[in-house]
Amino acid sequence: MAPVENSSFIVLIIKMKKLDLETREQIEIDAWSNAGSRSENAEWYTIENLANKAADIEIFLIKIKNHAELIHRSQTILEIGGGQGWASCVLKYLFPDKTIYASDIGEDAIKDITYWEYIYKVKIDDSFACRSYDIPLPNESLDLVYCYTAAHHFADIQGTIHEASRVLREGGACLFLQEPSCRKYLYPLAYRRVIKKRPEVPEDVLVFKDIQSMGQAEGFEVEVRFDPLLLRRTPKEMMYYYVLSKIKPLQNVLPCGADYVFKK
Repeated sequence: MAPVENSSFIVLIIKMKKLDLETREQIEIDAWSNAGSRSENAEWYTIENLANKAADIEIFLIKIKNHAELIHRSQTILEIGGGQGWASCVLKYLFPDKTIYASDIGEDAIKDITYWEYIYKVKIDDSFACRSYDIPLPNESLDLVYCYTAAHHFADIQGTIHEASRVLREGGACLFLQEPSCRKYLYPLAYRRVIKKRPEVPEDVLVFKDIQSMGQAEGFEVEVRFDPLLLRRTPKEMMYYYVLSKIKPLQNVLPCGADYVFKK
């Protein structure tokens, strides 16, 4: 399929929610293939790329701490939607004895994992390009599947959860970390905000009740953990999430960042 180059047209069809699966995935692939930003293209090995991920790494370390029990008991771990695989490299640095795989839909993204392997002086056990719902690993071969701020990019979340169930061993788990989430009645407003903030790629907002239902349909026990972090926020966003952090009942009512824990 030829790359979609008319950015205004892309924004229009995203807003209209008329992207088919193939088109949506192709936009994600092209975003990495045509990466012109010094903050995303690892081939330049720039300080901008490091600085761009610095806050994300800080947040990811918080997530590791929050889900330490699951991570410690998992020996074989796969990241899906991992971009350049920096999070997998952080995990390998912290847990060198674990078998860690990294994946992303874009070949031009995942090939740059060598940059982060160099930074952290680690070697990932394997990395490959694949769809989140089509993982090239055997049934029941993993203890943990996770993604960090990626599930809201996935074109087929139900298929992703189904595939996670297939590759996970009994007792395994899947984590969707730091995902924009809301109730269904607030979805149109939350979705418009996400698209306005970053129109270049097809992002979404997860309706947490729907995600719970999808996970339960695949046999998972599903827990939603709301987490209104203040890191990497604009001043207005910091005020909003500060209020959510202090008034916890609001986290279940208003749009909020959340972690999804699927236990098999």
